[in-house]
Amino acid sequence: MFDNVLIGVDGRTGGDDAAALARRLAAPDAHLTLATVYGAAGWPPSGAGLFLEDQQIEAEAFLEHEAEQWPGVHTVSACASTVGRGLHELAVASRVDLLVVGSTHRGIPGKVLVGDDTRATFNGAPCPIAIAPHGYAAADQPLQRIGVGYDGTPESRRALDAACWVAGHSGGEVSALWVLSLEDVRQHSPLPADWPAAGAAVVDQAQRALDKIDGVTGVALYGGPREELARLSEEVDLLVVGSRRHGRFGAFHGSVSSYLERHVSSALLVLPSEPAPAGAAQPAEPAVAGTTTAGV
Repeated sequence: MFDNVLIGVDGRTGGDDAAALARRLAAPDAHLTLATVYGAAGWPPSGAGLFLEDQQIEAEAFLEHEAEQWPGVHTVSACASTVGRGLHELAVASRVDLLVVGSTHRGIPGKVLVGDDTRATFNGAPCPIAIAPHGYAAADQPLQRIGVGYDGTPESRRALDAACWVAGHSGGEVSALWVLSLEDVRQHSPLPADWPAAGAAVVDQAQRALDKIDGVTGVALYGGPREELARLSEEVDLLVVGSRRHGRFGAFHGSVSSYLERHVSSALLVLPSEPAPAGAAQPAEPAVAGTTTAGV
């Protein structure tokens, strides 16, 4: 699934964390490329020629040194006003199927925390993006427990497919979480006389749907999607979520993504939605629709 992987490195621990996560997510014979962006720090308004030439030389020397640890790895550098913009452009130009980045060095060890400049990578993301938590390289944690947000939508089914692929590649197990909210109860029973009973019925319906998925342990519950996803991340080595066609991560719902960027304890893999064909009708909502569990 991940055969062409771009890895953002910058000489800090975040780059090492990204490289460690990429090793675990990439297919055995994947094409791996180390990427660094120069020009972002102190972008000069004029007289940039010599300034940027020196930075390019430094960037290429840095990549050459990094590549010594990875026999057969490729390298590429880009000049851009921000790290996020540079990585985005490289991902598009190289047609990669996975971009891996690390968390900011200011983050708490074991937590995902994306810096403002790197966050720009997620806008209109052309491929799945994996984020390594701070200190991931030192932890040396195999991907044995894969968690996935699922709610029956096409986006969440793509996330589930990715989670199963990673689990098959790493020998891990997949745990799916379907979080239902008050809105789901309203969709199922607009004005229920007994809210607790109506909520239990919706959760039970979702649980039955999860139980039909082979090879996956699924749990449906009532709660807040972002909090429950963050709680799941404390129990797994990788959290996989899908995304819709608006907001950050190319489609990730802003409030949930912002929360996960600060609270997820595991590595995070976000799959952007596939673009809808021109003139295509929007898909109908499933019988039991989670509001923001996976396609958040």
